[in-house]
Amino acid sequence: MASILTAGEAVARIAYLASDVVVSVQPTLAQDSEFSSFFTIYQQNKASGLVSTSPEIVPVKHNADPLLSAFQPLRSGKLVSVTTSSSILVRSVPHLYKLAQYPVVLHVALQPAGYPDYSDITSIRQSGFTFLQSESLQEAQDLAVTAHALAIQSGKGVIHFFDSANIANDNPIDQEDRELVRKILKVEQHSRVGSIESGLYADDGKVATRTTAGTTAGVNGSATPERTVAAEEKTVSVQTSDRESSSGSSSDGRNDSSSASVVSSNATSVESVSSRTITSEDIDTFTTQIWSELYESTGRRYKAFEYSGPEDAESAVFLFGSDTALFAQEVDKVTSSDEFYGAGIVTARLYRPWLGAKLLETLPKSLKRIAFWSRFAARLLVGVLSFSICSSPSRLLETQVP
Repeated sequence: MASILTAGEAVARIAYLASDVVVSVQPTLAQDSEFSSFFTIYQQNKASGLVSTSPEIVPVKHNADPLLSAFQPLRSGKLVSVTTSSSILVRSVPHLYKLAQYPVVLHVALQPAGYPDYSDITSIRQSGFTFLQSESLQEAQDLAVTAHALAIQSGKGVIHFFDSANIANDNPIDQEDRELVRKILKVEQHSRVGSIESGLYADDGKVATRTTAGTTAGVNGSATPERTVAAEEKTVSVQTSDRESSSGSSSDGRNDSSSASVVSSNATSVESVSSRTITSEDIDTFTTQIWSELYESTGRRYKAFEYSGPEDAESAVFLFGSDTALFAQEVDKVTSSDEFYGAGIVTARLYRPWLGAKLLETLPKSLKRIAFWSRFAARLLVGVLSFSICSSPSRLLETQVP
C-alpha cells in the first residue's frame, strides 16, 4: 500500500475520493497549493473516486472570491469539497453562513506556515459550520474522512483545519483503505435532489434539518420505534406521500371484505413525519458513530476532547492550536517543585459545536485548575477559548489564563 507523506496529500486524496467537485484554491492558477499538485496527478492517472468516477477539479485563485464557485454544484445536489489556506476565511464570511447549510467540506491549512494564526478559525466559529481539528498526519487523514462522512449524514458544512508545518515531520502513514472510506462515508444517505434558490444573497430559509419518521400511539397505546434520516430542506412535504398512499389503494381493497378483515397491529398507530433543525446533539451522535466505525476497523480512537495525564491530576492545560506532543514532553520533565507537576493535557478534536458536557466527562474528577494556551495574533482572543470552557457546566474551582 502506498504511503502518505504530507497532510496536503492525505487530505487531497480523501477529498478526491469523497467529492463530485473539488474547488482547489491556489495562490495563482499557475502556482500549486499544497493540495493541487496531487489533484493533477490523480487526473493524469485517471483515478476514480468513490462518489464520482471522475471528480471535477475547479482551480480558483485565492483572491477571486473562491467560495462562490461552490454554490452552483451544491445547489445541483453534488458533494463539494474545498481545499484552501486559512487566508480566505474571514473575507468569505458572507458566504460561510449560507454554505453552512449544505454538505460542503472545507479543508483548511492554517497560515502563516510555521506560525499559524488560529484567530482565522475563532473569528468564524459562529458561522454554523462544524469544526474538526487535526494535530498529526494520521489525524489529518482520519478526520478528513470524518469531515466528509459528517457532512453527508448531517447535511451541514464541516471545516477541517490543521497546521501543515507542525505535521511536516511526522512519519509516513499508509493510505486509508478505499473500502473503509466507502463504508464510513455512507454516500447512499446523501440526497441528490437540488435546491431552488431565489438568489445568491437572499435568505430563502434553507437550513439543514433532520427528518423524523415514526408512529404515535393509537387506541391500543402501541407505538413503533422512531426512524431518522438525513435531510437538506427546511420543509418536508407530507402531501406527496399522502397522495402516493391514496393512489396505492385500489377500489378492490375498499370493496373486498376479506382483505379488510385482516388488519395489521400497526393499523392502530398513526404514522407521523416531521423535520427539525440539526442540533449539537445530532452532531455528537454522528461523530460518535463515525469514530466508532473507524475504531473497529483501525484501532484508532477519537473523541470530541482528548485528555492525557494522571487520573488524579489537580491541574491541566487546555491546548488549542499548539504542538501537543511538545507540551507533553515538557510536562513530563517537570519536578515536584514545579507548579504544573503531574498536570494533564486537554485538546479539542471537535471545536464546534462546543460540547461542554463531553469536556466534563473527559476531565478527571480531581481537577481543580485549568489553564488555556492558544496561538492567536492578539491576546484578547484567548478569551474566546476560555469563555467556551467556562460556559460549560463546570465543577472547576479555578481557571487561569497564562
